Amino acid sequence: LEFPRLRLMRKLAPMQRIGLDYHGCPIIVHYLGMMKPRQLIDAFSAEEIRRFNMLATERTYVQLQTLSATDRTLRRSVLILDMG
Repeated sequence: LEFPRLRLMRKLAPMQRIGLDYHGCPIIVHYLGMMKPRQLIDAFSAEEIRRFNMLATERTYVQLQTLSATDRTLRRSVLILDMG
């Protein structure tokens, strides 16, 4: 999965995968309180923002499919929205 200007997108709309929970599912934190919406809108088109979010979702989905295939256990992800 590739996204041009990924570094700038992560700076303006920070999120982080912080590891796996005790079931092996990815934990993802979106730091909404640190998001810079005006700069994000100025720097990226609506299509680029959609594409970034789609690629991030696909990356998580692929990771979950890989984990599920190894032990035949249905996996899910944990999303944390940090408003601070």
